Order: sequence, then structure tokens, then C-alpha cells
Amino acid sequence: MVSTLGAIPDAGEVNGICSSGRHTYRAMYHVAETMVNDGLISEHALRDFLMPIWFMSREEALEPFLRNKDLADGFSIERAEAVPAQHNPKDIFADQIKAPQDYANSYKGFVRAFTESTFRQSLLRGETDQMTEANLNEFYDRFEALIKNGAGKYAFEIWLLTIELRKQ
Repeated sequence: MVSTLGAIPDAGEVNGICSSGRHTYRAMYHVAETMVNDGLISEHALRDFLMPIWFMSREEALEPFLRNKDLADGFSIERAEAVPAQHNPKDIFADQIKAPQDYANSYKGFVRAFTESTFRQSLLRGETDQMTEANLNEFYDRFEALIKNGAGKYAFEIWLLTIELRKQ
């Protein structure tokens, strides 16, 4: 069994997919755009940056079984689903939204934990280590302010993709 963050179909999205965290990633992009506008990072760096995260839909996870007869013959699919998380599926920090500073600080720490190493080496890399540190701190401070003032607009939704296989 594998369970991970996933995605579901959504005709309202440009690519037809609603990925876990979509609003939070949009907030991160917005912050990076403001840093480009303020001359802190280059437009080229933002344009060429790719966050190395992919949240598969149920259909994407099952596609290899349709293409590969050996795989399909080797396993039966016992369960394949993308469902909302049991706790706070529409906003991982919903319990804190009535305390805007705590809410924003939780998002800042959460996002920094999974993005800093990537940002440090690419998007926010400065000419010196000090410039890189300054860019990182500026990004996360701006992100925190955006979340605090957004009142849930950039909430991290959670869809859990679970695939359970049984060897034939």
C-alpha cells in the first residue's frame, strides 16, 4: 500500500487537475513575482524555476497497469482512491485561522520546511551566501504576511491518494 498527497479532476483548473496545496503554491508564486518586481530575484530565475513536486491523480497512478501487461498480471488493485484528508481537508491549519499570526506562522514554517533546500540552490540563490540568506528570509517573511492577510485564501487542501495492491 502507498498513500501520498494526491490530486483529483477539476474542470475549473487550467490543466483539469486539483492538486493538494494548489492555493499555497499560487501564494508562493505570487511572492516570488513581487520579489522579481522589486529586483531581488531575476525574472529569468522565476521563469525557469520548477518546484520538483508532482501530486498524481488516481488515473495517473493506475496508468502503468493499463500499459504494462506484466504489471497488470502481477498485481490486483485492491484499492485506488484520492479522497479528502480526514482532518482539515480544505486547510491544514484551519484550527488556527482565528489567530491570524499563529496561522501565518504555521504556514511559513510548513512551507519553509519543504522548500528551503530547493530555493537555496535555485530560485533564491544570491551572488553570496549572505544574499541567499537575505532572499530566503525576505521570501518567507513576505509569504507569512500574504497568508496572514489572506484569511484562508491560500489554504493548503489535502487529497490523499492511496493505492493498495495484492501480488497475484
